[in-house]
Amino acid sequence: MSFRDSPASGYIAEATPAGAIDINRLLAALLRRWARLLAAAIIIGGIVYLWASSVTPLYKAESRVLVDHSDNFFTRPENAPEQRAEYDERAISSQVQVILSRDLARDVVRSLDLSNRAEFDPVGNSGSAFSRLLGLFGLVSDPSRLSSEERVLDAYYKRLVVYAVQGSKVIGIEFTSADPELAAEVANAVADKYIELQQSVRQSSTRQASEWLQNEIEGLRARVVDAEERVEQFRSEAGLFAVPNNSTLNTQELGEINTQLVAARAAQGEAEAKGNLIRQVLKSGRPIESLDIANTELIRRLLEQRVNLQAQLAGELRTLLPGHPRIKELNAQIENFESQIRVEAERIARAFENESKLAEAQVTALTARINAQKETVSSSNEQEVQLRALEREARVQRELLEQFLGRYRAADAREGMTNLPPDARVISRAAAPLEPYFPKVVPMVLIAVLGTLFLGVGIVIAGELLRADDSEVAISNSRNVPEVSGAVPVYGSLAHRSGTFDADPGTIEAADAKIIRDIAQHLAAVDRGETAQRILVTTALPDVDAGRIALELCRSLTMHDRKAIVVDAGANSVSLAGAMIDNEVAGLSDLLTGAASFTQAIHRDRDSGVHIIPAGQATLGDKFRSRMSIVTDAIGFTYDFVVLLASVSEQEDEQSFAEQCNAAILVATGQATDPATVTLHSRLNNVGIDDVVVLLMQPESVASRRSAA
Repeated sequence: MSFRDSPASGYIAEATPAGAIDINRLLAALLRRWARLLAAAIIIGGIVYLWASSVTPLYKAESRVLVDHSDNFFTRPENAPEQRAEYDERAISSQVQVILSRDLARDVVRSLDLSNRAEFDPVGNSGSAFSRLLGLFGLVSDPSRLSSEERVLDAYYKRLVVYAVQGSKVIGIEFTSADPELAAEVANAVADKYIELQQSVRQSSTRQASEWLQNEIEGLRARVVDAEERVEQFRSEAGLFAVPNNSTLNTQELGEINTQLVAARAAQGEAEAKGNLIRQVLKSGRPIESLDIANTELIRRLLEQRVNLQAQLAGELRTLLPGHPRIKELNAQIENFESQIRVEAERIARAFENESKLAEAQVTALTARINAQKETVSSSNEQEVQLRALEREARVQRELLEQFLGRYRAADAREGMTNLPPDARVISRAAAPLEPYFPKVVPMVLIAVLGTLFLGVGIVIAGELLRADDSEVAISNSRNVPEVSGAVPVYGSLAHRSGTFDADPGTIEAADAKIIRDIAQHLAAVDRGETAQRILVTTALPDVDAGRIALELCRSLTMHDRKAIVVDAGANSVSLAGAMIDNEVAGLSDLLTGAASFTQAIHRDRDSGVHIIPAGQATLGDKFRSRMSIVTDAIGFTYDFVVLLASVSEQEDEQSFAEQCNAAILVATGQATDPATVTLHSRLNNVGIDDVVVLLMQPESVASRRSAA
């Protein structure tokens, strides 16, 4: 490995771009402070637990009401129409406001006697000291200035929550109280009072409808009577008397005359036809038997006598000749009967002719009558039109009266119902809750602990970011170092205060940390092969503890997934001792003398995963220093980086560590031309360490920067 293969060889190299966030540094800061963050979270959680345990628990009970019509066929009066209304979101919201009305609240307060409970009387209960203090400054209303009813209602509304369940016709009623039984009672009482209010509203509405209908019916009855009187008066004046079949007398008379005329014409035609037929039969000499007149009494007797004579003639002709006087007598009698039959037929024909003439005269008379009646009916049409208009008006008034009478009977029947179905019903009654809804001790403690942790992490990260921004001013590099003969190449400057580092050995300035992280990032990126890389951290200043630099370097290396161990090889670093839990432990001197094993000598950094071998309690002699290479070789099989912290102020120490290390970090002071810095840098090169990173402390510039801030 060689630092000279990168810009880090004597000149500062920016491992992180300007303005970028160094995640490794943030994680390191969190790891160093995790114990404090956890302690703060536990303290806050304990405070929250104590507070939640001392607060009076509150219980919440809920009842639910379904807003819908409960009316049905059996609860409606007979012939009453079904009336249903659809409830939309605005209607449900209106019902929520009804439940929150002050009238309903007063009924609940009176029914449960809430005014005599201390929970609902801020004045009687004196209130909290904080509330009284706010009241003195006018930030809240003073309960003592309110009436008793207003104080109770104010407490009532603070505990009541009414809401509409989304996407349904259900309204939830929640009430909060320190008494679980009271919470359930009030929630149920609000629901019951709302149902009673619904019933009262429906009964009141029905009563008002009945009264209004009754007044309207009285007026309608008078209008119906007046309309019917006007119809009858006009009918009598116009002579349009009503007859069955919804017609007038003139129309009926016209119909009757027309019927008589038709009958007369039919009789005339029939008589004329019969007379003509008889004449034709007599004229043609055809037998009379074929006519309907043969059915008359006289002609039937004549025909019967003729038939008898013809039978006698036929009987006599069997024994007598045609010239016999008996035969002649019978023929003469037969001719006499036929002559009588013809005479009778002629008489009948004349009778039919006379009947036809009579019917003709009747037709003429009826025709005259019907024409006169037609004129009469035609003249009365206009009056019938007016009459029908009056009848329609009377009929409309009568139908309206009947409708109002039906509604009045329905309203009167509903008014008589004692339990009128309301437009809502309770679907879920509140039960006394078993567990309080506030405070939730476990969730509140968890939230307090997690919130404290998150807040602490945010504060740490913000502080690191602010310090990182501020550290850019404190960091200097070799570009700003003038080219002076005898100067050493400087990697960066470390903050210094009064010749020593900060009093806290476990912390390091943000500027220092950035420089060391740059070095660690470069070391982690170099191919290390199969052996561990050994780095010497030393200083020529007696009042400077370079252990902080070594420890911070190892911490940065572990963030790059590297195993690192820092070994105090005689520097007796206070920083390393302070990084461990127990300072009085075995260390390197005990390991070299055989007083302790590796397990006993290796300890853990309390803020990270870095392993530490402190200086130890035993005293080292020269013969034990030769075992140092054996120890470093053994450690090198387990770790990727071995950081040796030592003082090389003596020649033999320099020679003993030269073969153990590949690179060195020299913590110096003053300027790059300081003789002590130049001499120490040269001595490290002479003992075999070619790559030496020089970190300068500039107390004057740091002091001036802090005073300016």
